[in-house]
Amino acid sequence: MDLFCIRMFLGSKDERVLFGLLDPPRVFSAGNNQLLKLVDLPFSYCIRDIILRCGGFNVYIF
Repeated sequence: MDLFCIRMFLGSKDERVLFGLLDPPRVFSAGNNQLLKLVDLPFSYCIRDIILRCGGFNVYIF
């Protein structure tokens, strides 16, 4: 199972962490001690596509 995690800083106090599964491709958002299903992604999506969907935020992959 391929996992990835993206930490996204939206501001000085707003931080969002995205967890994802590459197979099946799904992205989850973790915030306020919750893990929420954010969106089902087509198989053609890759991490770069997800970053582009996030807009002009500072996105860190770790």
